[in-house]
Amino acid sequence: VPLQPRQTMPEHHRALFDHLARRTGARLWVERSGLSLMQARVLRQGFPDARFVFLHRDGRDVALSLRDFIPARLIVWSWLLFRRLGANPIAIAAPTGASWKLHLFERLFTPVFPIRRALATPPPLTACAGFWSEMVLAALPEYHTLAPDRRMHLRYDALCADPTREIARLVGFLGAEPAPDWLARVARIPEQRPPRWQRLPPAERRALSQATEAARGALAALPPD
Repeated sequence: VPLQPRQTMPEHHRALFDHLARRTGARLWVERSGLSLMQARVLRQGFPDARFVFLHRDGRDVALSLRDFIPARLIVWSWLLFRRLGANPIAIAAPTGASWKLHLFERLFTPVFPIRRALATPPPLTACAGFWSEMVLAALPEYHTLAPDRRMHLRYDALCADPTREIARLVGFLGAEPAPDWLARVARIPEQRPPRWQRLPPAERRALSQATEAARGALAALPPD
């Protein structure tokens, strides 16, 4: 970053968040990036003063979303390839840009990786389920390492069932007080929908349930906050 001193990746991120907070007049800044669960250890180590919210939902529906969301297909296919070659990005405890193994594999395979075909081809549901399960099972030990006042888990189905309560709980955990008009407005956003995975053929339901069983069990065992 030309206008910033030479510093670590977390320091660059903190500088960005501080800048955004100053520009908007915010007292705190919440960062939510897709698939940040893959970087659970890196985030915990790089941001020792941060509070972490673990938002999770039924892995069977997550697998369907990963299969159908076109950008996610590329991630799942890349994970399958790198994993088979011994460079599983979920298992590497270093930022993506700092891992020599990932850097080497990216240089070797990115020029020949069939990106268009990967985007156009839905991965197998069991592969999507395996990707989600591996992410969850790798992240949970990092979650448990955090002090209780720095961690919160939020179930997606609970958020949709009682958004006012769950959003107020989330904002309180972050150290703020939700304004009543704001809370009433945002509580109308979450929608309860029937689980998509239950509409699958029986054989696919069984395979999906089996592929996500361990991770779903680990999430179900999380005590209430």
